[in-house]
Amino acid sequence: MYERQNRLSYNTYWGNLLMATQRNFESYISPEDYLILDNASKTKYEYLDGQIYAMSGGTPKHSKIIYNLTGLMFRDIGNKQCGGFNSDIRVQVSKNEYLYPDFTVVCGEARFDEDSPNNLLNPTMVAEVVSDSSEVRDHFIKLNIYQKIESLKIYCIIEQNKPKITLHTRQDNGWLKREFEGLDVIVPLDAINAQLVLSELYETIAFDDVS
Repeated sequence: MYERQNRLSYNTYWGNLLMATQRNFESYISPEDYLILDNASKTKYEYLDGQIYAMSGGTPKHSKIIYNLTGLMFRDIGNKQCGGFNSDIRVQVSKNEYLYPDFTVVCGEARFDEDSPNNLLNPTMVAEVVSDSSEVRDHFIKLNIYQKIESLKIYCIIEQNKPKITLHTRQDNGWLKREFEGLDVIVPLDAINAQLVLSELYETIAFDDVS
């Protein structure tokens, strides 16, 4: 009876959390409840100051760009003191902020939260592939959040509808923003001793209008 009651209580608790995600995230959810939900769910959720956001599935173009990026990063940093993670890795910015970058690089030993071993603490680079629905979040909201991470050196924002990268790199006196556009462009990733050739990153990607 005790096990059955616990199971029913857990199911009720789980159901309440899921209902909260269906009310346009208007209800506050604690970080502890968020981690329970995210760890148990097949859907990934990001968490910002009490609100959770379901991660939607990407387009074929979005997926292909990440696939290309993963291969290029493995080629360039595979024999160095850096390693990559796909979008399944959860980055803990603070106890109130958790994000799932499309791609993450860690140089040196990866550190994880002792209480939540799935939470990466020290990314060196994060990359997001922009969709129409995520443009504002990636360029502005996530930019401000990622810049809080002391270990982070590079935030790379990759467009999927044109060959363009917005690169934010940490400098001694703050963050430097640069934009690179065109298939003949090479993007320097000095902090991880690598580079991105846009013709390789966007290989097999079709654009409606590329000058």
